Amino acid sequence: WVTAVSLQGWRIIPIYVGHQAPCTGRPTAIRFAPPTAALLGTADAADAVLQAKALGMLPGSAIYGDMEHYSAGDVACRTAVLSYVSAWTKELHRHGYLSGMYANLTSGAKHLSAASVSPAYARPDAIWIARWDANSTLTGWAGIPNAQWPNHQRGKQYQGDHNETYGGVKINIDSDRFDAPVRDQNVAAGQVLSDM
Repeated sequence: WVTAVSLQGWRIIPIYVGHQAPCTGRPTAIRFAPPTAALLGTADAADAVLQAKALGMLPGSAIYGDMEHYSAGDVACRTAVLSYVSAWTKELHRHGYLSGMYANLTSGAKHLSAASVSPAYARPDAIWIARWDANSTLTGWAGIPNAQWPNHQRGKQYQGDHNETYGGVKINIDSDRFDAPVRDQNVAAGQVLSDM
C-alpha cells in the first residue's frame, strides 16, 4: 500500500502512537511513569524505526510520535514528557531518521517550545500541532514563536473528525496543513523533504 500510494503522488506522514504522558486524560492510554520516560521514549523510537523499515521507509524520512493532550499544569508530568520526547528524538537520529512530534498546542507543543533552547533536551526536527480552530495557518501560534521550527518544519491539524467524500466514497478524516518532512520512498539519508 505504501509503495502504491507513493507512486500515485501521495506523501505519507508516518505517526507512531506509543506511550503517553502520565497525566493524560485518555482512559485507554498506556502511560509512562516519570522514572521510565526516557527509557520508554528510546524503546518506542526503536520500535518505530523497525516498523518504518518494514514499510520501506528509508533513513532520512521523518517519523512523528503522537503525544496526546495532557494536564499542562502538572510539572512532573511536563518534565517526564520532555524526557520522553528527547529520548525519542535521540534514538531516531541514531538510526538516521528525522524526529517529529504531534502534540496539542496547549500542552505538549507549548512545553517543547519552552524547552527548545535547553541543553537538557534534544529538540524534535518538526512539530505537528493539534489546534481545532479551522485556521490552517502555520505561523502565529499562541505560545510558539515563528522563529521556532521555521524551515519547512511545521504541520497543523486544524479540524478534527468530519466526513468528506472523494470519488463517491465518504470517509471520516481530520484536516491538516503540512509543510514539514514526510516519508518518501526515494529519500536518501540526510535529505529533508517538504510537502507544500
